[in-house]
Parts: sequence; C-alpha cells; structure tokens
Amino acid sequence: MRAWFAGFTLKTAFTVSRTLSVSCLALAFFLLCPYNIFQYYSGGGMVRSFFAVVRAIGSDRIGVVDDVSEVVEITSCNIEESKMSVLGGEFAVMMLVSGSESAIDALVNYDFKNGDLKDFSIDVIRTKEPLASRSGVPYVIETVSLDSPGIVHAVTAVLAKENISVEELETETNPAPFTGSPLFTLRIRVTLPGPKRAGQLKDKLQQLALERDLDITVTRSGREASTNA
Repeated sequence: MRAWFAGFTLKTAFTVSRTLSVSCLALAFFLLCPYNIFQYYSGGGMVRSFFAVVRAIGSDRIGVVDDVSEVVEITSCNIEESKMSVLGGEFAVMMLVSGSESAIDALVNYDFKNGDLKDFSIDVIRTKEPLASRSGVPYVIETVSLDSPGIVHAVTAVLAKENISVEELETETNPAPFTGSPLFTLRIRVTLPGPKRAGQLKDKLQQLALERDLDITVTRSGREASTNA
C-alpha cells in the first residue's frame, strides 16, 4: 500500500511539474515576444488596429489596382474599404487600410517614387478608427435630369440646411436614349431617423425638383418602395 501511494504521489508530482513547466514556457514566450506583434488596448485583450487613408491619382493604365494592392500587402496592411474610378484619362483611388502600428508606419513611409507607381500622386494619411454605423434607416437620394451646372450644389444645400450628413455621393453622365443628350444622374446615401423624416425631406426636395426640372427619388436602401419628389 505504501509502495502504491509513493508511486501515485511521484506520478502526480511529475504531472503537476510538467504542467507548470509548459505554462511557464508559454508565459515566458508571451512576455518576450516583440511589442509590435502583440499590441493591446489598455485593459483589453484584443489586438489594436491602426488606420490610414490612401489617396492616389495618375494616368489610367492596366495593372494600377494590382500595383496599389501589392504595396498594401508588402507593408502587411489590410484593405478595409475602397473607391476607385476612371475620371477622364486619370485613375483615382481612395482606400481605407488597417494594420498594426508598425505596418501603418511602413505604408506611410513607403517610397512610391522608386516603384511601378512612381508616376502617380500618392498620399497616405493616418486616420481614426471608423465610427460605428449611424443609428437610423439608410436612404438613397437620386436625381436624374438633363445635365446642367449646379445640380450637386443645389441638392446638397438642401441636405445641409436640414442637417443631414452625406455619407456617399456619386455622379455620372450618360447619353439619353434616342436624343443622345447628356443625362446627369446623382446618387447620395444618407441615414435618416425613419419614414417621417424621409417625408419631410421629400417635401423640401419637391420644391427643388420644380425649380430645377429634376426627377428626384428618396428610396429606402435595399427596398423597392420609393418616395417620388
């Protein structure tokens, strides 16, 4: 009995000792790892991300997107959001990227002049963490009309007076069917408290539609129903 108890005690002690050794090694590894690998929020356990906006513009050519995304990958950053478009003969990029502090530093200090993007005008600007989605209901305001100066200003002026923030805005001009006249389309994404506020905005835009001969719709994003002005 004593021999069994002694053997059990030694086996238990060995198991505990081995468990403690593994735990100590894991703790030592964690403590000795470089800080730029484990960057933590104070009091939290999540890896902290830093952010930057990349702005680039230059002559349009095949492979531009590949070149820009390659630099983001080389610097160990990640593309969060991006807007890219051909404007005239120029290709424009707006991109939000994230990464560790050292990764964002590498992107900010990257030498674009010695690479495939040397002919592009590029800025990398540090920015804050994106805000959480606005509370409310997303809507899209769309205008369609013959092209004329001042349409964007006229519509956004109404939004400013109503204290409504523009979240996204895009425009395009295409030839109208049959006549070929330039047809201007404006789309603005906003967030409103609900249908009542959308109705109030519709009334304001209806006045503008009559003054400027515009076809304006206020549509709840993702739904078929729309409010025509």
